[in-house]
Amino acid sequence: MPLSRQEMEAHVRAQGALSWIPASALGGECSEACVDGRAGAGVIAAPGGNAGELLALVGALEKAAGVRLDPADMDAILSRYLARFGRFCMHGDIRALATLPAHLLAPAETDDDRGAGDLARRIAEAPADGQDALLDALCRPESVGCGHLKAMLTDPESYGVRAELTEALLRSFFRALWRGADVEYTVLAGAHREAAVALVTVDGDVSAETLFPRIAPRVGDVQVFVAHPQAASLLRGWEARAIFEVAEVSTDIPTLEAELARLADLQQSVTLSRLAPGLPVYEVRFERSGEGAFEVIDRGHVPAA
Repeated sequence: MPLSRQEMEAHVRAQGALSWIPASALGGECSEACVDGRAGAGVIAAPGGNAGELLALVGALEKAAGVRLDPADMDAILSRYLARFGRFCMHGDIRALATLPAHLLAPAETDDDRGAGDLARRIAEAPADGQDALLDALCRPESVGCGHLKAMLTDPESYGVRAELTEALLRSFFRALWRGADVEYTVLAGAHREAAVALVTVDGDVSAETLFPRIAPRVGDVQVFVAHPQAASLLRGWEARAIFEVAEVSTDIPTLEAELARLADLQQSVTLSRLAPGLPVYEVRFERSGEGAFEVIDRGHVPAA
């Protein structure tokens, strides 16, 4: 059943003491998570997390500059991201990974956090002589556990990013994982039971010093899709400047940022319409950065795809 406004307020209050983090820590101490409602810890979130945001950036870069990036350049782009921000996270799904051939990855014994953690560990510790075959299998759409990234692979026209670039980022991510770079692969377990969308904001202008509240998407049996539009927008500007330095394309930062904002908004709308059609949308607006007072504002419903 969808959550009422009062139930959404109770969901946020049930977290206990809110966890606040400065925007300057995004990408380092705290990476962007996906909007997936099964995460039990507090998150700063956007569709697809770090991976979704970086793909929006390369798609915007191609559009703004009128070029086609070489998918082989994704290794350098991800390396630049890590050099600038420090960490990069992506998630999978225990049921999607069950589609892998058992000789590459035996399925999880249990569909819970314990089984998911075991799968993530076994993928991270894959032996070198089996990594190429496992990589090919992990990049098949049916094995991609993030709904946002899977949709970008299977319907690239709706997302404005070529499927070749999405697959290239997946491959770059796992290669980075296996060489010991500061990337993190988590696996989520259980069924989706999201009952609302929460857009988390703070009053006033935002900057690197702004404190954003980390909200847990899952509390008990209740799940919500959580997104932080202000935090994501702020980080996109920093990402655009960082990647712009290595892309060697002919455009300017304002043009790139405008296209990135347009494409990111489009991608969020497309994904929510696929994953959350008809669910209520609430803005959870905190009155001041770093303080617990907030209000829940009804923003309508997610339109159907």
